[in-house]
Parts: sequence; structure tokens; C-alpha cells
Amino acid sequence: MVFCLASGGCLNIFLSDDFSFTPITMLRFGLLVILLVSAQAAVRVSRKDHHNRKFTNGKIVGGRPATLGQFPYQVSLQYYSGGWIHYCGGTILDENHVLTAGQCHPVPGELAVAGITDLLSPGFEVQARTITRVVPHPEYFGLVNDVAVLTVNPPFVFNEFVGPAELPLDGQQPSTGPGACTASGWGARTWTGGINIDLLYVDIDFIDDDTCMEMWAQDFVTLLPEQNICAGVEEGWHTGDSGGPLMCDADDGGRYLFGSTSWGPQECGIPERPAVWAEVPYFNDFILDQIGGA
Repeated sequence: MVFCLASGGCLNIFLSDDFSFTPITMLRFGLLVILLVSAQAAVRVSRKDHHNRKFTNGKIVGGRPATLGQFPYQVSLQYYSGGWIHYCGGTILDENHVLTAGQCHPVPGELAVAGITDLLSPGFEVQARTITRVVPHPEYFGLVNDVAVLTVNPPFVFNEFVGPAELPLDGQQPSTGPGACTASGWGARTWTGGINIDLLYVDIDFIDDDTCMEMWAQDFVTLLPEQNICAGVEEGWHTGDSGGPLMCDADDGGRYLFGSTSWGPQECGIPERPAVWAEVPYFNDFILDQIGGA
């Protein structure tokens, strides 16, 4: 079995032919994978050179180029190494805060860049803000609670190109209609390709937890944490950048931030492998505590 994080790195887990999954072994297996992934993440951020990172290996199969202003809440997180380099995605919460993945491990002094689609040719619409504070979820651990809230300075100036995503209410669920969700990011269009310089997006279906577990069972068996949400299409869809947004329609007619990219399948274009996001409504209290909301 192979398991991959959206931010890069895979684990190969070999099981004997006579191994069988029971509820107990499933739980133990899931905990083992979480521990291994956590160890991998700890090794990566303990390097002396914090900026010795690889590009995110996220993919958007069949993604289309976005236009300026189409996703005003989309953010590119960038670190400096002879130039500013994109490494993760994020979502604007308000003028001062951005939501991203805990596995991105941003640090103060890096940039959150909004109003951009082409990473190599930013226009006058771009707003680059310095990250001044990073608060990962207090119980972030490997795959679990994979979110972090960033504070930026100076504040974003909202206009037609830069603006916030709306948070869903506690317990609110995405619409089950076809293509009700939209994922965006600078992920490559193919597995072997590198990062895409153009912001891409794709419309995908929300997938309930039970169905998601069934679709993943042939490659990876564990208990899907309650703080995750799944979406994808049969043609095969892969995550964009870690920390990037999943926006979905809701039954009340609104469109809300339901997910923050966490992990997904390794292979590209294989049917019935949904990507997995941190479920934003689950983290509303944590998010609102950081941004000062009610």
C-alpha cells in the first residue's frame, strides 16, 4: 500500500499475504500510519535549512486556468531562496488572516500572496503580505487536525481581485449535486509534471465519508478521521497545493469554504480515488478564536 501527503513524500507499507483487517487491526494500522507520517513531517521541519523544501506534488487533473478575480480568496505561500518560491496554498479568511495546512509549516517572514494567477508574471493586482504569526491547530498530528491560521501584515485590501472566503456554519454540509465543489491551486496537470505556474481549478463532487472509505479501501485502509472531508470525480482528481481551498455549494444557496487540502492519491488518473481535505466547519471554533470572531 502506498500513502502520500499533498505536500510531498510517500510511504510504502508492505503487508503479508495472510494479513487480514478486523476493526482492531484497522485502528492499529491507522494509528501506525499517522505516527509514520508525523515522524516524516518532523524530520522535514527539523532540517537546519528550513527552506530546503520541494515543491508541493499536488495535481489537478483536467484543471482549467483561472482568470484574475475568479478566486479572490486564493493565496500562494512563498519562501525566499534566491527568489520567492511557491510551496503551498491558502485561503483568505479576513484582512489579516489566512487558513492553510499544518503540514505546510510556514514561518514568520515568508509571504502570503493574493491577487495572482501566473506565478512568474504577477500583475498590478497582486498583494504580497508578510506572515507575522503562525498558529497550527493545538492538536495537529500527522493527518489529524491538519490546519493552521496565519496572521499577515499589512492587511489585505479587498477589491475585485482579493477578498475572503465565507465560512460555513457548524454542521453545515456541501450540496450533493454534481460538480458542487471547486478546488483550485498551482498543482500540475499530470503526476510526472512539476508545479504549474498558472492557477488551475476543477469542479468536483462531494463524497460522503462512508463512500470515501470504500473508494480508498483497495489502496489504503484506515479510519477516516471525523475532521476530514472527501471530494473527487471518477476520471481521477488529485489535490492542488496543500492548504488550498475547497469551495462548495450548500443547500441554502450559498458557497462556502468547506475544505483545506490535506492529502490525496499517489497515482494520477486512476478512477475512484478521492482527495481528502481538512473539514473546515469542524475547525470553526479554532479558526474564529484566531481571527477574533464571535
